Amino acid sequence: MRCIMRSGSSNGSYSSTVRLRVKAQSHEDRETVAEMIKNDNNDELDAVRTYNEAIKLARSLDDQGTVDLLSKILKMEEGHVDWAESQRAQIDQMGMENYLADQTGNKTA
Repeated sequence: MRCIMRSGSSNGSYSSTVRLRVKAQSHEDRETVAEMIKNDNNDELDAVRTYNEAIKLARSLDDQGTVDLLSKILKMEEGHVDWAESQRAQIDQMGMENYLADQTGNKTA
């Protein structure tokens, strides 16, 4: 959990919380590669929405320092979304077997 605190505003201070979900998995609960990428992408999209909301809040409170910090983090999260989307496209185009071979450096015939 990350808390962002700002003091010295006209109304005292504020805090905004960005919650990170951690999913524990058992051996019986394993996901396929496609499911992992899909779930990771969904989590990244949730993070992008959350950071956008936090940036909006920071702007409304004229907290440019927090806006700048969260904007940098948002840019990284958007890069993660792009990566997951490109992986899903590769799987669709290549098929899972060729995708996995490509990822591990083993080329199939």
